[in-house]
Amino acid sequence: MSYSDRTLMVLAWCCLRQDWRHFHAAGIEAAGLNGRSFRPRRVGLLREYMSMRRMSGTG
Repeated sequence: MSYSDRTLMVLAWCCLRQDWRHFHAAGIEAAGLNGRSFRPRRVGLLREYMSMRRMSGTG
């Protein structure tokens, strides 16, 4: 999650699109568990995301 004085954003890996997505927390109406876990991959995924941001000049 990230936040500023006006917004709260959620960064999430989208399994359907196989890419990162940003969501405004205020727009999330419901969430549910599906039994899958990102625990084994979350560090690698986050490193990949940060590398992508640095390469694009937005991080």
